[in-house]
Amino acid sequence: HIEHTVGVVRKVAHAARLVRVRDITADAVNRYASDLRRSRSTRTVQSYLGALKQFTAWLTRTHKLPFDPLSSIRKPS
Repeated sequence: HIEHTVGVVRKVAHAARLVRVRDITADAVNRYASDLRRSRSTRTVQSYLGALKQFTAWLTRTHKLPFDPLSSIRKPS
């Protein structure tokens, strides 16, 4: 599970050009997810967004971020 989450975060960070933690924004992730929906299934998009949201929630819990920038993002149904 951890390897999957880390792999997804790295893949998205590279594709969305997220260099620093502060670069993670709802807009950047929504743009990436929109592009991803064109070539991947809804389940894959849900998985990727879930992994990213877990990561930003951890960053918030451990005080590496003052708030969760992805708290407003909902996974597609």
